[in-house]
Amino acid sequence: MQEMRNTSGMDAGSMMNRVGRLFQLDTSVFDEVKDDPAQTLPAIVMVVVATLLAALGGWLWLVIEFDGLSTGRIIVRELVLGSLFAIGLWVAWVALVKVLLEGLFSVNVGLMPLVRTMGLAAAPGALALAMLIPVLSFGLALAALVAWFALSSYAVQSAAPGATPKQAVVANLGGFLVFALVLAILADIAGMAPGVFVHGADIFSGDYVSGGGFDVGDFDAAIEEALGG
Repeated sequence: MQEMRNTSGMDAGSMMNRVGRLFQLDTSVFDEVKDDPAQTLPAIVMVVVATLLAALGGWLWLVIEFDGLSTGRIIVRELVLGSLFAIGLWVAWVALVKVLLEGLFSVNVGLMPLVRTMGLAAAPGALALAMLIPVLSFGLALAALVAWFALSSYAVQSAAPGATPKQAVVANLGGFLVFALVLAILADIAGMAPGVFVHGADIFSGDYVSGGGFDVGDFDAAIEEALGG
């Protein structure tokens, strides 16, 4: 059992130890994971967990702050579809970092080292769960997103040691802008807004308002509507 756990890389204790060191600004953890294939799955899990916790924070903020919202619509658009789009856009973020490093700066970098290091760098995104606090909601969620971006720049530098710090930041910024701008657009036009991006959604539009409370029929209708059915 121990051997299987180590082979898969899903050692929760080791993973949490690295996260704790990251919050102490010990970026040497990126060097530990970048060339270890066993750390690919934990890195992806980190992105998924951080995204879901950020979306959960946004959902709870909506529930606490506003009356008359449709729980079914919020679950579908902000929590489910918003999280799926955010994870997909994170993949685009990572891929664009590789394209920019190689295309603009002629710096070779492997995709999987970027996935492992940038996945681990997503850990601060989970702090957006704290955005459920009404008065501090936007500030806390924004701080979590900024910390995610900052750690990702260190992650890129680790995965691409041939890049200068400036090149790593520029490439990371390019990928991050696509991630953030597309999520902002999705929040504005469709209410698909995890984490801090929920502040850009029209809360009282048809995306979120439909009678209030949780209704199974409304939940199903929201899924069908969101998927264009």
